[in-house]
Amino acid sequence: MTPTPTNATTADAPSMTHQSALSSRWRFTDVLLIALAAMVVLFAGTLGLSALMPSPIVLTLGVSALEVIALIGSVYLFGLKRLGMTWQDIGLRPAPRSWVLVSVALGILCIWLTGFIALLVQLVLNRPLHNPQLQFIAPEGFNWASAIGMFGLAGLAVPFAEELFFRGVLYVWLRDRWGFWVSAIVSALVFGAAHGDVAIAAGTAVLGLIQAAVFEHSRSLWTVCLIHAVNNAFKVALLFTLLAAGIQLS
Repeated sequence: MTPTPTNATTADAPSMTHQSALSSRWRFTDVLLIALAAMVVLFAGTLGLSALMPSPIVLTLGVSALEVIALIGSVYLFGLKRLGMTWQDIGLRPAPRSWVLVSVALGILCIWLTGFIALLVQLVLNRPLHNPQLQFIAPEGFNWASAIGMFGLAGLAVPFAEELFFRGVLYVWLRDRWGFWVSAIVSALVFGAAHGDVAIAAGTAVLGLIQAAVFEHSRSLWTVCLIHAVNNAFKVALLFTLLAAGIQLS
């Protein structure tokens, strides 16, 4: 006589599905290979672009485009294609409408939160109060090519590319081994460190921690891409709006 499944077993099924939703086939060698490939492409491409001695804005736009190409290309070629995975496997699956609204709200919150943290770090370290990214984002001040190009790249494309690696690859690989908190903190610290300047890194690390929590619960990489894009796009748009108004920024 075949035993009938108990209520406890049935009740546990959704939980098991929830736990395995972010599991992957990533190994340490895969993560390392993707990261190294992206860094090599970005470093070599930047050197080659610099050798052409372009104008500052062309160099800035070129480096931003290189980051997008390096990250997306490395994740696809050395990750998904090599392991026979799909984009959905990495987390690019539709998000419920409620999570879309939550992500937009969190993106708006992070605009102010990350800015406040960066300012606080500058005050604590007794550093000049300035935007460390200003020279990179708008090296020639305001012009339409710079504004449109940086909005599309730094505001939209770079967030998507960075989330593919930092949440879709790095966070998920860590989570398979050490659970949520260790994975969220470590991936957020690496995410922050990748942005260089200590003030920007601190704010970015907090952003990464929030995104890890959202990805963990929404199960969709689109939600964290949205948070990141709202944060970046608003800041880029605000910066160029101020420059267009003739306000001197330091």
